[in-house]
Amino acid sequence: LSNTLFNAGGWRGRRKKNDDLDEDSIEDDKDYFATLMSTDFATPPSPNQNYHWKKGYRRRKMQHTFYLFCVIGTITFLIQEGGHSRHSKAKSKDEKQGMRGLEAYTEIKTAQNSEIQNQLANPKPTSIQKRAPPHKPSFEVDRSHEGMPLPEIFGNFASVAEDTDNSIPFLWHIPRTAGATMNDIFGTCHHIRVATNIGITNGHNEDKELKVINVDGQKYINVDVSTGAGIQRAVGMGFASNDLTDVAISSLLHESARLFSQTKKGSMFAVFRHPVDRMVSMFYFMQDNVWKMDATYNKELADIPIEKFFLRQLGENNWHVRFLTNQLTKPYVDEGDFKLAKEILRQKCLVGLMIEKEESMERFNQRFGWKLKNEGDKECQNRRLQWDWSLRNPHEVEVLEGNRLWNLISGQNKYDMKLYEYVQVLFEEQSKMFGPGS
Repeated sequence: LSNTLFNAGGWRGRRKKNDDLDEDSIEDDKDYFATLMSTDFATPPSPNQNYHWKKGYRRRKMQHTFYLFCVIGTITFLIQEGGHSRHSKAKSKDEKQGMRGLEAYTEIKTAQNSEIQNQLANPKPTSIQKRAPPHKPSFEVDRSHEGMPLPEIFGNFASVAEDTDNSIPFLWHIPRTAGATMNDIFGTCHHIRVATNIGITNGHNEDKELKVINVDGQKYINVDVSTGAGIQRAVGMGFASNDLTDVAISSLLHESARLFSQTKKGSMFAVFRHPVDRMVSMFYFMQDNVWKMDATYNKELADIPIEKFFLRQLGENNWHVRFLTNQLTKPYVDEGDFKLAKEILRQKCLVGLMIEKEESMERFNQRFGWKLKNEGDKECQNRRLQWDWSLRNPHEVEVLEGNRLWNLISGQNKYDMKLYEYVQVLFEEQSKMFGPGS
């Protein structure tokens, strides 16, 4: 092949024009090497000999170079063809496996959806006596905090062991921990009267007396207990001395204690979520609903990546411990604050867990005597707990224990991480209040 291409290209037999050479001389062209080798080196070669020797050398050099390129090209072509062939076979195999995987996935999801629909259509009655308790912790619980004196203001809260007949249920709302969902369950499913921040809408912040108002079919007290000023207004209106409120909701624990009294105590309960999960949810909620909004736009935070946000230490720092102990401005909380937070929860708070929503809600219902009146209300509560959550804010970030983001958040919230472990212990221990198996 290379010889044919070489000859077709006109290279073979081409001679340099030279008036001193005989273009028709063939004899020297046939065996110029023999002539050259038999020539006395002392005698200068004839013009024909000199020409033919140089011409043959150049010709063979070009031929060998051309042969080399042909061989390299052929080998490269064969390698590429082999690679394409293997790639095509692998791609075909992957496509077949992918189709089989998609079919299997579709079948599984179809079955799961059918099961969910059947459960919603025929809800099973929930009973905390039939539920298995959470796993016991594998670590030894530090109980050095037990018996610590609490701040005087906590005298306005009933202990967990006290009867709740003459108290007002108080949900200590931890942000991004089912607060809106609980509010909807109270108002839509239980139809009870709620004191939160919604009761001052439509000009009711100017009311001089406490009363129940209707907002979107739900009953609210005309106060705002989400701010210090709102709490002070409610206290001045005699919040604790009336029987209008069925449940109050606020994140301000110490300020809210003033809503109650020694004769009309608050009965504290709360839902807890893993601190890392909660703070990731908080970041995306704030970014989507505050920092990117026109009215509250924040150029620095609107598009900041979550890792960079926590690398710059812009996130919360031990929120639970700070709000339990009222150390909101302290540079760093310490072991003493952590132990006090544990003791406040042990003495005063009925704890629930986001990972145990149904059981937690059953405990709250039993503790405060809340009853669902009919099947529609039961379905309403189940729907809210299982999938129809309020203020849902999906995000795609994956935070696995031990990865970079996890370590950033947990490292800045080590006392909240330890407190969550203790809350799980309390959840286990408080199950004894609700009978065996709860």
